Amino acid sequence: MPEGENVGLRTRLKNLFIQYGKIAFAVHIASSVITFFILLVLLMFGVDVASLLKMIGVEAQEGSSGSLLATAAAALVMTMMTSFPRMILTIAITPAIAQRLGYKKSEDKKQ
Repeated sequence: MPEGENVGLRTRLKNLFIQYGKIAFAVHIASSVITFFILLVLLMFGVDVASLLKMIGVEAQEGSSGSLLATAAAALVMTMMTSFPRMILTIAITPAIAQRLGYKKSEDKKQ
């Protein structure tokens, strides 16, 4: 990547996947899975899912915590809403994780 070039976030993420391959993919997937399960647990134990569903136009019985499927769906939507911060996290921590694992990044490949 040339110095001083103004590159978008998606381009930087793509270049990261080219340079670090499986490690970048694993970091990105791990951040998604961890985020999903944290949100799922928070929703199961602390947030009124029925109120959240009502806000998006889905009727649920008042006072109910909702089904596990509805809770998981809410956690999935919230996880998707965190994609931008997770991309930044992936770009920021992948080189450090790869270095700690002793991975040498591959040379920039021609596209």
